[in-house]
Amino acid sequence: MTQNPSVLLDNLATLRDSKNFQALIRRHLYPTLDSLPEQQRSSIATALDVAHEEFIGVGLIAFHTKSHEITDGLRVLKETPGMFYESQGEIMEDVVRSIASWLPILWHVGVERGLEHGLVHESLKFCLESYHKLRDTRTQLQFIDLDHPDLIIKDHTGKLVYRAEWQTTEHAILWVWRDLLLSSSSRGQDENLIEKFATDIKNLKLTDKLLMRLDPEVSPSPTGSNPSFLPKSYNANGKLQLYDAEERRDLLMNAHLSSEMRSAGPKAEYLLLSREMTAFEQKPTASTFKALVSARPELKEHLIAFARTKFLEPGNSYHSTDFKSAFEIFQLAGADQELLQLLDKVTAPGRPFSMETHVLRNAVSYLLGRTPVVQSRTRMHLERGLWSAHAIIQDEIYHAFYDLSAAWIYLRDQLDSGTLTYIAPAQSASQQTRRETFNPSGSYRRHPADPTRDPVLKAFCEKAGWTPAGEKDIDDDMYSDDDAYEEDPDRRRARRCIELEDLSLEAILSFQAWFELLGTWPQAVEREEMKAAVRAEWGDDGRLFFNVEGVADALACRCDDMKSDPYRERLGRGIRLLYTSLRSV
Repeated sequence: MTQNPSVLLDNLATLRDSKNFQALIRRHLYPTLDSLPEQQRSSIATALDVAHEEFIGVGLIAFHTKSHEITDGLRVLKETPGMFYESQGEIMEDVVRSIASWLPILWHVGVERGLEHGLVHESLKFCLESYHKLRDTRTQLQFIDLDHPDLIIKDHTGKLVYRAEWQTTEHAILWVWRDLLLSSSSRGQDENLIEKFATDIKNLKLTDKLLMRLDPEVSPSPTGSNPSFLPKSYNANGKLQLYDAEERRDLLMNAHLSSEMRSAGPKAEYLLLSREMTAFEQKPTASTFKALVSARPELKEHLIAFARTKFLEPGNSYHSTDFKSAFEIFQLAGADQELLQLLDKVTAPGRPFSMETHVLRNAVSYLLGRTPVVQSRTRMHLERGLWSAHAIIQDEIYHAFYDLSAAWIYLRDQLDSGTLTYIAPAQSASQQTRRETFNPSGSYRRHPADPTRDPVLKAFCEKAGWTPAGEKDIDDDMYSDDDAYEEDPDRRRARRCIELEDLSLEAILSFQAWFELLGTWPQAVEREEMKAAVRAEWGDDGRLFFNVEGVADALACRCDDMKSDPYRERLGRGIRLLYTSLRSV
């Protein structure tokens, strides 16, 4: 059986170097090809023309040369000292020009000639990644001031199809990418290649941006505002003007799209949407929700229903990271009832995971700006947030002052005997209600001293005891010498390092953020009620802390003693913040 000519040619190519192989086919194959009948010669010539076009496309793209040029520019920029910011600016402009000069070639080869779609796609990925590196470079210069590429793209007839006036380099890259997606879909390219485009676009988090560009009418966003990638225009009265459909098409530069490319839009859109829908069903995230709703607002209710089923129905498995996404999704959707149900679920006693505090706080902050009915249902979550943040500081107080219970007993005895009163008589009413704002750095002034109270407060602090940060914790005694337990030395060293830490700044700022959120509650009486509820969680000891003037300051000043214990400084600030925030007015 006669072998196929392609197999024979492959065998020859593997047995000979390129020079000898070319000589062989010139001597033995060329005469045979030229002597074929006209129809066969024409068929072979057509195939060779296609191969020639593809070869020209690869040469025009020159990926190796252009990528090295851009990479070298980024390397030089990174190596240039920050003090030479003018040189940095020149290098950044050079890299922007390199990317901008490549884009017309990529559009011409991939879109207009329909060649090397895969290579053009990879080139655009490289351009975008390089652009992000350029944008994220630390420099004294504002990259936004340099990101104005001098870019014009014309078709083979010389007709203008794209002009960068107000646009950024990223806008130009995405414009070419949009055209490439339409070109490859309209030319019947391999489905696997187009699906790879869609997958890469999703992984690069570009789906929402490209979906908006696939709509020839440029549908406005769900909120009714202009798409963010269009320039804002204002009338004589300073009011934002909305673009009509024709203006939006011109601004997006869609006029050059052929009927075939426009017809391919739904197919490309379906590929992108299907990827996002699959991703949302596997793992719902706010970014995927936003991309889908921006492209197709009618999907909003379906997506909310799916998230409601996943996160709110009992019996479903979940993780704290999943619920973080749920909060963000419901907040984006304006789904107040779902947010309230989610708050009830994740703050219920005995929940099997710890939710990030700022996620809960953001949800509460959002709900406080909604209707009065929603506000009233949010109140208990605001109280819970205040209490949990307050409890962290309270626990650290009892850790630092290990015998504080005995000190409270002493203080009650002094109050019962009349030696001490709840309110310092030397202070005016304005001083009694004065509030202090927490500053994460810097010192604090003490309250005005009252000589008649200082001896009692001094004795109170002495009875409270003191646990220097880094000293062996009481919990260490659970393992006595008689125990068979022997702690690993590395583990012990690691734990001792943790004990050296002061109250975390995050804990203090978290409490401050919750208290500031309380300040947005509209009714002053209810604000005081919530503060009283949090104080009540501390019991009788908390009543002494908040109502006996000078006690909180005495504890804080003990922590301020930097010479004896530099690792307790922040606890003193936390004590002052707790006192000034929650004491009654």
